[in-house]
Amino acid sequence: MGEGLWGGIVKGPVHRVVDAFVNHKDAAGNYDNRVAFLAAIGAHTDAAQYLTYLATTVKVPPQDTKYLSDWWYNVGNTGFWPYLQPIFPILQEGLIKAVEAAQVPPAVPLDSYWISVGHQVEVAVTRSQYQVTRIIVTPGTPAPTFMRVKQSDVWTVRRGLGLNQGDPSDPKKGAVVEKVKGNVVTWRVWDLPDNPAQRGPAIA
Repeated sequence: MGEGLWGGIVKGPVHRVVDAFVNHKDAAGNYDNRVAFLAAIGAHTDAAQYLTYLATTVKVPPQDTKYLSDWWYNVGNTGFWPYLQPIFPILQEGLIKAVEAAQVPPAVPLDSYWISVGHQVEVAVTRSQYQVTRIIVTPGTPAPTFMRVKQSDVWTVRRGLGLNQGDPSDPKKGAVVEKVKGNVVTWRVWDLPDNPAQRGPAIA
C-alpha cells in the first residue's frame, strides 16, 4: 500500500528535498539552482524523466522516487487516483509556475505542501513578499503505512474528533491534539523524516 495520509496537510520528505534544492543560494546570496531546474523540468515529457532528474540531480532518495512512480504517477489501476491519471502534467506545470513566481524580483523562497481533501488533483500557488507557497490538492488516499516519527511545524484546526483526523492517542500515526476548545480541536501534524532509514516501523 502507498504512503498516503489520513487527511489534512503535510510537507513530506520529497517536498523538503525539492524545496531545499530550489531554495539553495550561492555565496553571493543568489538562488543558484533555479534556472537549470526550470529548464530541466520543463523539458521532461513524462514522469519517468522527471523522477530520474529528482534522483540524480536533486538527490531525492531512491525509495521516495520509487514511491512517486508506484503511487503518484502510476497510470494503471494500482496507484493513487487511477480515475484521474495522468496527473504528472498538472504537477509539472504547478511546480514550474511556483518556481517562476518565486523568481520574480525580488526572488523569494518556495514552500510546498500536500493536502488530501479535494475531489480533483490541482496545484495552488500563492506569492507574498516573503515566500511562494505551493499546495498540491488531491483526493484522499489509503491510510499511511509508516508511523510518523518527526514533529512538524504544521497545524490543523478542525471541528470534533472524528475519523481521518489522526489518532489523538498516538502522534506517530499522523497528528497529536494540542488543544481542545469546545468542539474545535487544534492538531499538530507529525511527518516522515527525510532519511527513509529513520522512518520507523510500519503501522500494523
